[in-house]
Amino acid sequence: LIATNDEYKSEVPKYELINKTGKVITEMKYDFIGMFADAGVAIVKLGDKQSFIDTNGKAIIPFKYNFISEFQEGVSIVKSFVDNQPLAGIIDI
Repeated sequence: LIATNDEYKSEVPKYELINKTGKVITEMKYDFIGMFADAGVAIVKLGDKQSFIDTNGKAIIPFKYNFISEFQEGVSIVKSFVDNQPLAGIIDI
């Protein structure tokens, strides 16, 4: 899978995901698409929130976290701010 962007069309580029045959997997809407890890998911950013997408482009958790770490040993650290208070947790898939 390849992340492509539209940086030649806009000042703030957006990214999409395509497969090796050129088929578009996601819309060109993400502010960032990370590398796919061993867990088969990639970190994506939409505005100021992050999530993971699978190789089909489906978000596997809601876009409600301000920070998500890559999976290590099956877990990821997530952080959010609620009423300016930082909250952190661990998720697994």
